[in-house]
Amino acid sequence: MLDLHKILPEVAAIARGAGEIALRHFAAPIPIKARKSTRSDVVTAADTELEAFIVRELVARFPDHHIVGEEGGGQGAPAESAKYHWFVDPIDGTVNFAAKVPHYSTSIALATPDRQPLLGIIQRRARRRRVPERRTDPRHDNGRTERCGSLNRFSLRQAHESRQQPARVGRDA
Repeated sequence: MLDLHKILPEVAAIARGAGEIALRHFAAPIPIKARKSTRSDVVTAADTELEAFIVRELVARFPDHHIVGEEGGGQGAPAESAKYHWFVDPIDGTVNFAAKVPHYSTSIALATPDRQPLLGIIQRRARRRRVPERRTDPRHDNGRTERCGSLNRFSLRQAHESRQQPARVGRDA
C-alpha cells in the first residue's frame, strides 16, 4: 500500500515547481495556443508546459502509476494494470489565467483505479498557496490545519478556485 504521508511532500514539491513555471508565464504575454470545445475553452503554452512538467515528475517517482492529464490524455503505466491513477489539471481556470486574472490553480489528485480519491493538492500559484489533502487527514492550507468532510465525492472540477476563498473538498463542498 502506498504511504500517503510519505508522498504528500513529494507531490507538494511538484506542485510548487509547477507554480513557479506558471508565474513565469503569468508575468509574460499569454497567447492562446488552441481552443477546445468552445471559444472560452482555451489552451495556452503554460497549460502544456505545466502538464508536461507534472507528468514527467510523476512518472519519474511513480512509474507504475497511470496519469490522466487534461491536455495530454493517459500517460505512464497502462490504465488497465496500474494500481493508482493520477488526475492532473495543469491550469484550472485557464480563461482567468489568459486574461491575467490571478484566480487559477493547478490540481493534482491520486485515486484508485475505480476512482476512489486518496490524495489531492491544489496549488494556487498567483497567491503562492497550496491546499494538500489526504483521504482521512485534516486539510492543511499553507500550514493552517482545517478539518474537512469526506473525500468520497472529490472532483478536480469541485476543487477549483472560482472564488478568493480556500477550496472546499468533500461532502460540504
